[in-house]
Amino acid sequence: MNIYVLDRYTANYYKLDAVDPDQLEKMFAKDFVVFDYDERWTSKTSIGQYLGYNIDDSLTRSGTFTRSLAGKELDLFHEKQARALEQFPLFKKEFKASFDGSKPVTARYQIFTHQTYFYFYSEQRYVFGDFVRNFQQKIGTSVFFFQVGSRDMVRLSHVVDEWLDVDGRPLHYSYTWPLPSIEIEDIVMQWLEWRDIERLKDRSGRLKCSMIYERNTYIDELKNYPAKGQTVKIKNYEGNYVPAQCQSVNINTAEVFVRMTDGIPVRLPLDEVVRSPEEKQRLTAANHKDTDTRKNYWHKRPRSA
Repeated sequence: MNIYVLDRYTANYYKLDAVDPDQLEKMFAKDFVVFDYDERWTSKTSIGQYLGYNIDDSLTRSGTFTRSLAGKELDLFHEKQARALEQFPLFKKEFKASFDGSKPVTARYQIFTHQTYFYFYSEQRYVFGDFVRNFQQKIGTSVFFFQVGSRDMVRLSHVVDEWLDVDGRPLHYSYTWPLPSIEIEDIVMQWLEWRDIERLKDRSGRLKCSMIYERNTYIDELKNYPAKGQTVKIKNYEGNYVPAQCQSVNINTAEVFVRMTDGIPVRLPLDEVVRSPEEKQRLTAANHKDTDTRKNYWHKRPRSA
């Protein structure tokens, strides 16, 4: 049987085979397991956190289940992890002092390679030079510096469970479900680009996942509305149709905001806005277009750290 895990050290998803069904019945979500995988023609061993559910195989790498992490091996794992977190404040202080603009994230000990992984976020690339040798001498173990993206910065952090949402629950970044990547096009499509973009971001610095909650609704509804900047016709005060330019739309109230040629802004119900025969023909074709080929942002492959 197959299971899916999140690698403890790289935040990559793996699909593991060779799992005994009897052993699987004893496993619970978020249990730690040992697995083997190949990287650049070299076999490696790592620890993964069992998800307890299936995910899209396009998001995963392949590995082989070895065993559950239990007994003395699990005790060693927790002991070394606690030691790594004790060393993290020193890493945080010295790394930030040496590499301006970096954000130290956390530390984790790899019990199979006997290395302490120190994670940091930065938009820059660094040459570590003598820093590695000097820091290794201070902590007494081999180190590996791991640069991560903004999403993994929050998910990997050892303090993430202390950050609660308005309902008092841990932030969803601490969950193991793959997070979607939100594109600026999704914001533009929902007419949100005029707002302060920083207000649409979350703790990770990325656009909020909730920004695509209504994406499919907008895709369907906007077929019935004029595009931004498009010329339409509306009735003036004398009852004659005159040209105007679409400035924005609101699918919740079924309104269109237009600006007349003399600069006067007008907000009208959608059914009072007239479009050209060519535009109506385009809309009819769009309404019959197969929507199954649209990109699914919830299953986009996550960036490599």
